Amino acid sequence: MATTTTVLRTDEAWNGQKLPDYLTGKTEVVINKVLIPPKTNLPWHHHDVMSYAYVIRGEFYVVLKEDKKEKHFKEGDVLCEVVGIVHRGENRSDKECELVVFYPSVKDKTLMVKHDCEENK
Repeated sequence: MATTTTVLRTDEAWNGQKLPDYLTGKTEVVINKVLIPPKTNLPWHHHDVMSYAYVIRGEFYVVLKEDKKEKHFKEGDVLCEVVGIVHRGENRSDKECELVVFYPSVKDKTLMVKHDCEENK
């Protein structure tokens, strides 16, 4: 018999930020598989659209640039990402991290805006 388990139902991002209303326009859903190598920091960036991730394997931290607030996520965790706040993912472990990221968006909307920070160089 099939079963369904809700793994996330929220109106807030992982840091307590209230989620914005959905964008208006032609709907487009994007699903990306992200591989973060060991001991790697992603570039500082922000999202103008909501995004949700499921950690397939490994672990990583999401760190906010402004106040350095961070949260640890590991295999099996789900997260609702922050919107409009500069942050990055950091894999501090010795193993690769694999995520599946879901973006409910509008047609051709930029999903990630990179920030030109000294730490990205």
